[in-house]
Parts: sequence; structure tokens; C-alpha cells
Amino acid sequence: MAMTSAQRGVATHAELDLAFKALADPTRRSLLALLGQKEHFCTLDGESLSGVCVQDLSGLLDLPQSTVSRHLAVLRQAGLVGQRQKGIWHYYFCRADRVLEAQRWLAAVVTGATDAVPGDTASAAQAGDEAGGQAGGEEERSGSGR
Repeated sequence: MAMTSAQRGVATHAELDLAFKALADPTRRSLLALLGQKEHFCTLDGESLSGVCVQDLSGLLDLPQSTVSRHLAVLRQAGLVGQRQKGIWHYYFCRADRVLEAQRWLAAVVTGATDAVPGDTASAAQAGDEAGGQAGGEEERSGSGR
């Protein structure tokens, strides 16, 4: 049986794409930052819970609960946020392991070791071709106008 990327501890290009797309929104970055701070975690009947409910997040960000829920759904799909249910309440928490995967990829970019990230090489090659084509086009356009 093949190991998942979570079991390997390395994100695929598709997983990284979802993570960075989710992080492109300032509200989702604020949510993730709050979920990473343990002082906001809830208590229920004297028991500390490792997460924050939508109602509390809504109050902390001064946003409607529906907006917070929608953003949390995107963060969950990207794997950056997890959820636990206790009774009727859902408690959300930051999945630090997934955030660290994105951080490791960024560090690899800085050091020039981006080939250390396995994944969909066809998509990566296509993205590189598209970026190269766009960059080349920019050079040609800027060079021809002067």
C-alpha cells in the first residue's frame, strides 16, 4: 500500500497549491494565526479543548459566523486546519505539520533545492513552461519598446 504525503511528511505540488491558494486570503491568514495561538483555545465544563469554535473566532475577527465558516472550510480543504467535534460544537485548530511543509518548500526555494519536493512533475513542468513563456514575453515586450 502506497504511503500518503502526510505519512511521508512531504507535501505534493497539488497539496502545496491548495495551501498557498488558501493562504492568499488575509482573512484565512488571520484565522490560521489565531488557531496557532493556544490562549484562544476553548474550555468546556472545565476541560481544556485543543481548538477554537466558530463563534469565538467570529467574535475575535469581528466577522459573521457564516464568513468564518466559509474560510475555515477552505483552510480545511487545504489541510491547514483540523476540526474536532464535542457535542454539537466544532473546534478548529492549526495543523502545524502542514504549515511546516509549506514553510519547508519556501525554504527550499531560497536555498535552490526545490527538487526536494516530490509531486506532480507534469504540472510542475507545465507551470515552469508557462512562467518561462510569460517571462520571455515580458523581456521581448520590454526590449522592443526601447
